[in-house]
Amino acid sequence: MQVKSYTATGPQFSELKAALTERFTPEESHTGDGFAVLMIEEYEFWRTNSNMQVTIILESTSENSCLVKLTVGGGASGIFNWTYGSEEKALQKITREIEEVFDEFGMTAEGDS
Repeated sequence: MQVKSYTATGPQFSELKAALTERFTPEESHTGDGFAVLMIEEYEFWRTNSNMQVTIILESTSENSCLVKLTVGGGASGIFNWTYGSEEKALQKITREIEEVFDEFGMTAEGDS
């Protein structure tokens, strides 16, 4: 499983949630007052020939900032559950797209490594 987190500062939480929902068209989403969970399925043909789940968790932490946490899992195959880098590849792809949304909104984001 691969995880990346951001603390993003910028527009209102609802605008960011709407932009990410539009960009990723999640298979499932759960939202409430100040939080959202978006679940996306990614298929990796070349490395593991399996589906992975990408979960994006958004949590409003103040009027102008929120926590964005990405989790990618399920990309392993075989009896040894080798991922061959498929989860990392999916995380990098989703991370690039989320950072593009941050840029479109003029948000600043601090992420973990």
